[in-house]
Amino acid sequence: MCGVDMNESYTADKKSLSSLQELDLRAAYFSDDTNLLKEFYVPALSVSATYDRVAGFFSSNALAIAARGISRFMENGGRIRLVTSVMLSEPDQQAIKESLKQKEHEVLEEIVNLEDELKRNHVRALGWMLKKGLLEMKIAVVPRGIEHRKSGILRDTAGGAICFTGSDNETAHGWLHHDEQFHVYCSWRPGDLPHLDPEVEQFDRLWNDLAKRTRVFEPSEAFRLGLIRTAPREEAEFAELTAAMLDAAMAGDKRAPEANERQRIRLFDHQEAAIKAWLGYNRRGIFEMATGTGKTFAALGCLRAMRDSGKKVVAVIACPFQHLLSQWNGEVERFRLNPETTVIADSAHSGWRRELDDSLVDAAMGRKEFVLVLTTHSTASSPDFVRIVHSEASETFELVLVGDEVHGLGAPTHRQALQDDYECRLGLSATPRRWFDDEGTQELYDYFGPTAYSFTLRDAINSVNPLTKATYLCPYRYEPRFVGLDESELERYVELTRRLAVAAGQDPAGADGVSASEMIAFQRANIVKNARRKLTAAKTIIGELSPDSRGVLVYVTPEQIDQVVELVSTSGFATHRFTNAEGVTPERQYGGVSERDFLLARFADGTYRCLVAMKCLDEGVDVPAAKMAVIMASSGNPREYIQRIGRVLRRAEGKTEAVVFDIIVVPNRAVLPPILRAAEEKILGKELFRCAEIANNALNSSEALVRIEQARSTG
Repeated sequence: MCGVDMNESYTADKKSLSSLQELDLRAAYFSDDTNLLKEFYVPALSVSATYDRVAGFFSSNALAIAARGISRFMENGGRIRLVTSVMLSEPDQQAIKESLKQKEHEVLEEIVNLEDELKRNHVRALGWMLKKGLLEMKIAVVPRGIEHRKSGILRDTAGGAICFTGSDNETAHGWLHHDEQFHVYCSWRPGDLPHLDPEVEQFDRLWNDLAKRTRVFEPSEAFRLGLIRTAPREEAEFAELTAAMLDAAMAGDKRAPEANERQRIRLFDHQEAAIKAWLGYNRRGIFEMATGTGKTFAALGCLRAMRDSGKKVVAVIACPFQHLLSQWNGEVERFRLNPETTVIADSAHSGWRRELDDSLVDAAMGRKEFVLVLTTHSTASSPDFVRIVHSEASETFELVLVGDEVHGLGAPTHRQALQDDYECRLGLSATPRRWFDDEGTQELYDYFGPTAYSFTLRDAINSVNPLTKATYLCPYRYEPRFVGLDESELERYVELTRRLAVAAGQDPAGADGVSASEMIAFQRANIVKNARRKLTAAKTIIGELSPDSRGVLVYVTPEQIDQVVELVSTSGFATHRFTNAEGVTPERQYGGVSERDFLLARFADGTYRCLVAMKCLDEGVDVPAAKMAVIMASSGNPREYIQRIGRVLRRAEGKTEAVVFDIIVVPNRAVLPPILRAAEEKILGKELFRCAEIANNALNSSEALVRIEQARSTG
């Protein structure tokens, strides 16, 4: 038997044991008198480099079984080859591949709905291995039956190998509580070789599809991506996950207090400071924090602080877009906020009104201590939502509003969400001030309160994350590219500038609320946004990229998108458009995820090396794989630039710096009469001020600022 106590000597084992032979393994293990995880699986995997596993029926259980002891195995660079079985009916045999897709979809749905947290965490660990290329999977099909063997082969770097085979059941409950047994055969025991060698030979035959009765198939790409989607996003998160898995496994199926504590997300100092500041402002205020610096977890920390203080809480989190609701839901789960009920209230969930009403009634009557509502800005400001919240508002619980991308709630169409019933209020945004809307900005600050905490882009680029030992956001290079208007565009631009000077401030708004001068200004801005020389500049930028470049985002206008997709594709980069047309509802053809999530996964793994995007990538969407942004579309709104730059500054494995290409139009001011030129200089000054702010924080700051000054002085 393994001669160490895992609770006391796990760290010592890591230092002292390096091979399977050193474990002094038993010939047989019985769960009646042995903790199978503690005495066999974790020690054996901890010194192994490869794991070949035949895991019985194809389900999330079979996936979870392969991940036992996974953290130390991963540290060894361990690789898994997993064969799992599926049973098909006779008619299914006629269309095996189509039937396998159906089974894969069922498994992905099962994973989404898993209530067994220990098993779910094991599946997430396997997703990480798939993501890292350390796990290969194949599916076995046996005519009129299933591949029912339960066996595994482990090898270490010293040349040792073992095989275990027996009754070991493929459920989390089974390997903790059932009466199980298996035999172990070791390569260094001569008497074991007649048992070990046939198992190794049979696995290789099965893996290579050479077995007589059983056929094996590769899982679909959609299934792989669906499983990868469950994986931790960062090395630090994976380390926390596997530590929690080990704690939970060693404690059986009971949650030891210390294991439960380890599974809570540990907040950084600046997040803790933000929470403390919000509580100090009487639970009202705004977190003005740069993209990627953890304002989501800081907000969840505020809700946890309220819950931990013994208060009954109903928290409404309002996001700008539907696709962000699932992202928030995943973060709530990662954070272990553990609401008793989560209501998704948006147009994709037809029963949200009844569910919200029932949940608030339960909270008012004391039947629920903590209710979470995830909704959109539009739904939160709708008459039905406001009516239900108002009618069920109660002194028996604390009603909280968290406004994600809070600047959006300052729009006239969304201000109905800002109801007095919410005693506790928290706004989140990298840039809470609204562009050219002082009234809307003031409404937000009057309602939510002042900026309770600020963590700027400069802070994020210069402050070190203690977990990763790197800065919170990637350093970046800023490459401004200045272009002019062509002759016909310049002629039209000058004409509109003259008309604007005459019309400005002299015309009332029309029936649609837009004045003639505003319409002229809009037309002139469109000339700049869609200037033809921007395409020439983009072609030059794409041509400068190395052939193996990936993680490229190109921001375009609707008028530019078709030309840019064609431009990038013909340059040899696999690309896809990313617009509001791509669905946010999970679909079978995408492995149980939405088309949008599928595209982001394909972008992350390099299948698509470039996404050509419009505004839908501006707010809240995590795209850590993005390394380079080419900004062709620009409204002049500083928030838009900050959001877009933020997409490529998020940390990801292997990303040491990001690059931002900014294509800026500088009209020829020399052709304008002096009275118009002064106004044009003022507009250009604002644009170049924005460029300078971005350049000031860049790695190549001096070089970029010189280019900006040259653009200011020419024309």
